[in-house]
Amino acid sequence: MTDSIGPIRPISPISPIGPIARCEPLPVRMVNEYAYCPRLFHLMYVGERWEDNDYTAHGRSVHARIDSENDPMPLPPTDPDEPPAIARSVSLGSETLGLSGKLDLLELEAGRAVPVDTKRGCVPPTPQRCYEPERVQLMCQGLLLREHGHASDYGILYFAASRRRVRVDFTPELEARTLHLISEARAVANAVDPPPPLTDSPKCVGCSLAGICLPDETNLLIGQQGEPGTHR
Repeated sequence: MTDSIGPIRPISPISPIGPIARCEPLPVRMVNEYAYCPRLFHLMYVGERWEDNDYTAHGRSVHARIDSENDPMPLPPTDPDEPPAIARSVSLGSETLGLSGKLDLLELEAGRAVPVDTKRGCVPPTPQRCYEPERVQLMCQGLLLREHGHASDYGILYFAASRRRVRVDFTPELEARTLHLISEARAVANAVDPPPPLTDSPKCVGCSLAGICLPDETNLLIGQQGEPGTHR
C-alpha cells in the first residue's frame, strides 16, 4: 500500500432489484467464490461484475471440452456389481438445499456416486493437497447427489496441470462447514452492500476483480481492519 493512492474509483451501484431477485438456487460455483472471498462473491453474483485475467481465461479453456457435453443424471445403481458408469456435465438442483450446479464428471461405481471436479492448476503444497473453497464446492456436489438418491461420501479434485487426482472425504465437519457457508452466502446475496475487502490478503493478487474491488484503497478509505485471508 502506498501513501498516495489517487482518486478512489467507486464500485458501480447495485440495483435494488438484485438482492430481491436472489431467491433462485445458488450456483455451486458461487459457494466456492464465497468461501474464497465474500466480497468477490457479492460483486460477481449480486453486482454482476466480471473481469477476465490469465487465470480465469485458462480455467475456461480447461472446462471447454467438459462443458460441451451434457449427460442426463444417471439413476442410482440397484446392483453393487454393476460395471462403473461415467456421466459428464450433469446438471443438478435442489430446492431443499437451495443449490444448483453442473458436475464436470460423475463416476458411479459400487453403489457410490463420486463427483470429479476439474481444476486448472497444480496440486497445491498443503497438508490436504487442496484449498477449502475447492473442498466446499465438491461437498456441495455431494449434497446434491444425495438429494437425488445417491450415496456419496467422497469426491475427487482433478488438477489439470499436475494430471493428478486428489480425494476429498465428505466428513461431518466438511458438511457442517459447507452448510454454514451456504447459509452465509444466501444472506450476503440478499444484502445491498458488499462485504468489506480482505486486508493484506495474497488472494487479492490473482483475483480477476482486484481492479474493481480495490481492496487496499477501499480499506484505507473506510478504515476497515478485516482479517487477512489465506491463499487458495
